[in-house]
Amino acid sequence: MEDFVDADATLRSYTEVELMWAAEGISGDRAVSHYCGTGWRAALTFLYGYMMGWPENNLYDGG
Repeated sequence: MEDFVDADATLRSYTEVELMWAAEGISGDRAVSHYCGTGWRAALTFLYGYMMGWPENNLYDGG
């Protein structure tokens, strides 16, 4: 989760995450689904998509 939180455990700015994701080809111009085994990690990445205003930002818990 170190990609999403700073050393003091606060969330990184969504603009930082947006740039990181863009470098990996991830953007909100198509549906994006977040998932993990229990849902808590996916909830964090889902929150970033929500803050970016992505229209098709989905969360699947219990991976």
